[in-house]
Amino acid sequence: MHADCLEIVDRLLGRCDIEPDLPEDFGSDDEGEALARRLDALAERQLHAAYEQSSMENVRTALRHFDRFASAVRSVLLFVRVVNSDDHITAAAHNERTLRRFVAFLSLTVSRQTKAALQSSTIEGYVSLVRTAFSVRAGGRIDGDGMRIARQLSGLKRLGPDPVRRLRLPFRAQHFIKCGPAHFAGPAGTSIQRLHEWCALLFMHHGLARVGELGGAVLDPRTGLMRSHIIHFPNGADGCPEPFFVVMLRPLKSRRKQLHRVPVIIAQGDGGFADCYRFLRELEARDSVVGEAARAATPAFSPRLPAGGVRPHFSPTAVQSTLERVARGGGLDTSHFKCHSLRIGGATDTADQGGTEMECRLAGRWASDVFEIYARPTLAARILASKRLGLYGSVDLESLLAGRGVSFVHPANEQR
Repeated sequence: MHADCLEIVDRLLGRCDIEPDLPEDFGSDDEGEALARRLDALAERQLHAAYEQSSMENVRTALRHFDRFASAVRSVLLFVRVVNSDDHITAAAHNERTLRRFVAFLSLTVSRQTKAALQSSTIEGYVSLVRTAFSVRAGGRIDGDGMRIARQLSGLKRLGPDPVRRLRLPFRAQHFIKCGPAHFAGPAGTSIQRLHEWCALLFMHHGLARVGELGGAVLDPRTGLMRSHIIHFPNGADGCPEPFFVVMLRPLKSRRKQLHRVPVIIAQGDGGFADCYRFLRELEARDSVVGEAARAATPAFSPRLPAGGVRPHFSPTAVQSTLERVARGGGLDTSHFKCHSLRIGGATDTADQGGTEMECRLAGRWASDVFEIYARPTLAARILASKRLGLYGSVDLESLLAGRGVSFVHPANEQR
C-alpha cells in the first residue's frame, strides 16, 4: 500500500483490538534479529508491490470513506481479533457489525462525480477493499463469513433505483469521414495542432487504444506513447510492398504491469479522412522530430512550440474535449461519445469488415471474448444474417438419418 493509505490504516488500527497475544519475551533473542529485520523489510516491499499506482485509486477512495465513517462513530471499537477460540463468534459478529454499519454509511453517501448515491456494486467493492486492507496490515482476518453483509447488499440492490446505463456510442470510420471537413476547415484547420488532434483520435480508433495508453494524466515516457514509438516503413518490408507504420504501444492493462510493448500496424488506406496512415505520414512530414533522443523525449501527438519547446501531451481530458469538438463540428450528439467510444468504434469496424475472432482479439489486445461486447452489431451484419435464414440449405444429419431409423447424440450435447 502507498503511504497515504498506510497512514489511514495505521492510524485507525489504534481503535482496533487485533494485536495477537504473545509472550512478553517473544522475539527478544538476539540471534537472527538482523536477518529478521531484512526479511521484514523485504516482506514489506513485496506487499507494497501488490498495489500498483494504477490500481490504488479505488483503495484510496474506500479508505477515505472508511476514515469519514470512523470519525462519525468516534466511540466505537472498530475491529477486534478473530481467533479460533471461544470468543470467535463474538469477535466475528462485532467486526461484521462494523462493516454492516459502514455499508449503511456508504448508502447515504453521494458520489462527487455523479452527484448521486453510490451504487450497490461500488459499495460492495469498497467494503471488500477495507476488509482486505485491515486484514493484510493486521496480519490476520478481521471478520467472519460475512453472510449478513451479503444479504444486506442484496437488499440494498432491491431498495435502490435501477442503475442508469450510460449510452456510449462507437465512434467509427464513418464518423471521421463526416467530421473531417469541418475539423480541417478554415485557417485553424491547417494548423499543426489540428493535425495532431486528428492523428490522436484516428490512432485511438485504428489501434483500439485506451486513452491512458497515450500517456495518462501525467506523461511517463516509459509507459506513454512517444514519437520514437512510431516507426515508418515507406517501402514496405519483408516482401510486402505496401507502406505502413508500426506503432509500439504499451497496453494499459498489461499482465504483471510490465513495460513491454506490442506492435500496432497502421497500413495505407484510401487517403480519406479515416485513413490513419495518411495523417501519420503527414504528421511526420510537417512536424518532424530528428534524432532518437529528441523523438524519445517528444510525445507522439504534441506539436512543438515556436521556441523549440513541446506542448503538453494529450491527456484524457484533452482527448475528451477534442472528441466533443470534432463530433459537434460534424453535427453529432456529443453526449453519447466518450474517449472509450474510439476503442469501441475500432472494434465495431474490425468485426463489421469481416474480422475473425483472432483478428478482433489481437486488434484490441484481449485475452478473453470481451471483444464481443465492444464490437457492436451493425445493420449490414444483421441483414446478412436475416437473409441467411431464408436461404435453402442442405439437410441436417439428424433429419437425414432419422429417415433411415438411425439416431445419434450431437457432440455438443454429449459434452454437457
